[in-house]
Amino acid sequence: MDVLRSTFFDGLLWYLESRNWAFEKIRTCPVGSQGLDIKMYHYLYFSNLFGAIDITRDYGRKIDEQSDIEETVRKSFGDTDDYQYARELRNAIVHRGIDPAAAGHADTKVLYILCPQGVTDRTGKKKLSCTLQYTVQLAERCNQIVNPVILGFLEKHGFLVSRGMIAKKEETLKAVQDASVMPDWAKAMAVQAFDQMDFDQMAATMEETRIKHIKELLGCP
Repeated sequence: MDVLRSTFFDGLLWYLESRNWAFEKIRTCPVGSQGLDIKMYHYLYFSNLFGAIDITRDYGRKIDEQSDIEETVRKSFGDTDDYQYARELRNAIVHRGIDPAAAGHADTKVLYILCPQGVTDRTGKKKLSCTLQYTVQLAERCNQIVNPVILGFLEKHGFLVSRGMIAKKEETLKAVQDASVMPDWAKAMAVQAFDQMDFDQMAATMEETRIKHIKELLGCP
């Protein structure tokens, strides 16, 4: 098993799961929500959105991918500051403590948080604007652009094909034997269990499940 590929895929899966969870919270944020909760939803959404972009970009560079997926994403926003605004909003939330939930509107059920003003580039000199009024609109726009770019990257490099990242039985057994925190009796039970199962079939089923899950997270069921 290619450890680099597996590590990248696991990390991307986590970022997308967290991003999608937070997006749903922003999208359905009920009237009466606590300020801390709203801040946390935005923190998690924008942190994990750019975590997914960055881990994919960095993996591409490691395997000498010629195209830069971040540049592809940036260009897809057209002649607006929306991408840079979203990235610097993330930086402002994480590093400068900006309150992403300072102002908003509401209907009878849901809160709509206004995109914060005063977001600047990293030099602090250029004030960035967003063409969208609410953070949920910005998040939805980001998902619409980022999802197909990452999906295309995964397809290109064979991540959505079964048996591309299956752990071999020998590798798994060695990992069990080398586990320093696992007692010997547990190691013996694990080896016995592996001998009594169709390991290849189990591994293939697990991989197919992970592939299906990441496609769903990217809006491609």
